[in-house]
Amino acid sequence: KGAGDRGQGTGDTKQATSDNPQSAIRNLQSLGPRPLAPGPLGVCAIGEIGLGGEIRHVSGIEQRIREAVRLGFSHVIAPAVSMKAPSGCQLIPVANLSQAMEMLG
Repeated sequence: KGAGDRGQGTGDTKQATSDNPQSAIRNLQSLGPRPLAPGPLGVCAIGEIGLGGEIRHVSGIEQRIREAVRLGFSHVIAPAVSMKAPSGCQLIPVANLSQAMEMLG
């Protein structure tokens, strides 16, 4: 994380209430029998994880999904979006981290 991501070095003392779903899924997946494949042809997770495990929208999510596809990811885990999946990509809508892990099998 960058210095501004958690308030470190900025004088901001508020506590973090979210995390990155890609990191959380990777950490959880490392405990299981099969690791996540990185792109190309891998899985990317976009959003924000709340303290209750919910996957929240982030600003510019459609642009982030298009960028993930451009970088070679074929599957994108994200909160439900109203956009059509870009060519060559499967959008996997999830409401929480548990659903994301279930979708990965």
